[in-house]
Amino acid sequence: MKRKIFLSLLFILYALRSFAQESPDGYKYSLDEWRDMTFLPGSKVKITNFTEKEKSPNREKIYDYKISNRGGLSFIRMNFDKQLYGDYDTPLFFRNSANEHLFLYCEYFCKFIGKDNKVAHERALAWRLSEFSFGFFKWRETARATNEVVEGKTTYSVENLFSGKDFTGCFAMPNNGKGEKVVFDSSKDGMTQESPILGDGDVQVLILISGFINYERPHLYKDNSRPKKIKFAIHNPHNKTTITKVFDLKDTPQPQILRFDRVLRGNIITMEILEVYPGDKYNDVCISKLWERLMRKWEFTDPDRIPLEDL
Repeated sequence: MKRKIFLSLLFILYALRSFAQESPDGYKYSLDEWRDMTFLPGSKVKITNFTEKEKSPNREKIYDYKISNRGGLSFIRMNFDKQLYGDYDTPLFFRNSANEHLFLYCEYFCKFIGKDNKVAHERALAWRLSEFSFGFFKWRETARATNEVVEGKTTYSVENLFSGKDFTGCFAMPNNGKGEKVVFDSSKDGMTQESPILGDGDVQVLILISGFINYERPHLYKDNSRPKKIKFAIHNPHNKTTITKVFDLKDTPQPQILRFDRVLRGNIITMEILEVYPGDKYNDVCISKLWERLMRKWEFTDPDRIPLEDL
């Protein structure tokens, strides 16, 4: 009897851990050249205005927010009191507390997605990083998949992977992607002469958003399979070398950062799904987005933020 109770408690603890609400606590994003947004413990978010002096009451404002979970996806609602805060210097997406967004976030950026599955707002870690939207794949036109899920007139095409603004579709392969591959050819994209060596402080990543992400149908995330282990083969046709890298992915809809120790441009990249988190209903494996980003060291440094009255 005691053993059964102990096993039941272990199962409950495991379930709570597996489905615990993720939190953006500690993440900081640049709103613009002069303001930062920092998520704090206790469902608070701080807006810092660097045009104000350090002791000014207008330098920092604290707002409440609430994150709810539906179907494994995170939805955020900001609590904005116009009488308390006023409209001045308040981020646009705070001003309507009834305006709930699907919320995607990671260390480099966050995106607020509306009911139309389009990105309503997005912010980056540093102001200079936001000059180029996270949602870019220079060699997207060369992407080819060995198989894609087709339902009636809808094809869950590999082309759905690349838009940074539109989450109306996803890329899906049948049979959990077994034996299937996706190839991206950047060997002729005009960047072939770029050094494959990363500069000091530079970061080369692929950003993967797993599963089927949909505002109105959040259940599709768990209904379908999600990649658990994924392999990339990077072939340089100029020096005839190939390296492989395998990533273990979390079962989360939040953006996952896949880091590489060399520049990816100028290579032929083959992606293969090795293992999946099984879907509750279907064996189609889904990936919503895959973006490439080569971030230079200088992009992480914002301009000196000196109060305007001190300039």
